[in-house]
Amino acid sequence: MRITRESLIALSKTSAADLAGRDSTVICIYLTGSLLGQDFMLGNTTDIDLVCVHSGRCSAPAREVKRVSGEITLDIAHLSDTRFGEPRTLRQDVWLGSFLWQGVKVLYDAEHWFEFVQAGATAQFMSPENVLSRSRSLADHARQLWRYLDEQPPENTTQKVDLFFQALEHGGNATACLTGVPLTVRRYWQQLPQRAIEAVAPELAGSLQRLVTEEIPGDELWQKWFEQWNVILNEAGKQPKCPAELLPIRRKYYSETISFLRAENSLAALWILLRTGLKAGMSTRSNSLVHKQIAKIASGLGFGDDNFPERLKGLDEWLDNLESLLDDTARRNGLQV
Repeated sequence: MRITRESLIALSKTSAADLAGRDSTVICIYLTGSLLGQDFMLGNTTDIDLVCVHSGRCSAPAREVKRVSGEITLDIAHLSDTRFGEPRTLRQDVWLGSFLWQGVKVLYDAEHWFEFVQAGATAQFMSPENVLSRSRSLADHARQLWRYLDEQPPENTTQKVDLFFQALEHGGNATACLTGVPLTVRRYWQQLPQRAIEAVAPELAGSLQRLVTEEIPGDELWQKWFEQWNVILNEAGKQPKCPAELLPIRRKYYSETISFLRAENSLAALWILLRTGLKAGMSTRSNSLVHKQIAKIASGLGFGDDNFPERLKGLDEWLDNLESLLDDTARRNGLQV
């Protein structure tokens, strides 16, 4: 199948018309995400990100993923229009507000609803007050996760390491949001170092990288982990609570990207493998053999029970530096710390 940006946008329009035609509560559908840029393919795969806004209470699932081909999926978020009711809230919304500000393509707008919403959401979006509000919300969440791990760490290795990596993700995105939109899992380590430079804090990306791993695994160990990752996602795909983004129809979306990035940015590849593998593991039964495989990978990365306290100490110090950066940014802009 020949994949072009134009053919995918045409497909997004057809999909939007179909969604609107089948549900009378739909008032707006817009396209967002990487397809709006020129660099929309990664590892010869991509997805079409649609946001479907419903009038009043939304009965549709919050997220659904549909197959277009092995390389392409439709990723549809269903939201109630009440999420868009307060412009000030949207300006401080890390994900929804950020991508409205970055720019979207409206595919369906039954009541000329979107223009008013976008104008309110994007006004003063990059004011220091709003920028810091978004970054602080992420940093605060990361600190809450650290505190939980410090005070009452779960016994389950999968849950413990997943919470740790959630904290890393939120912390890194707190840095990224100082200069733009948050980073998704496939683009995270491709773009975070540059974002940290733009935020005048390049050392934060370097020290965060060391919290992920001290050493990238060699080819033999990497291949073993990749095989284990496939087993983990296979098992998760059978579970009724499997996250929509990790369903079997999305396998190539991640596996092809991991294989592609392994050669040119091995940290980015490792990050995708770990974040998706941990999330998949969390959807499986607590007695599943999957958790033993995750524990082996975690131990190989230095997240075994003996090493975890030292890792947690490193996270604490990194978050201290992040919080200092946010405080300094507030002072420079005349805002209260």
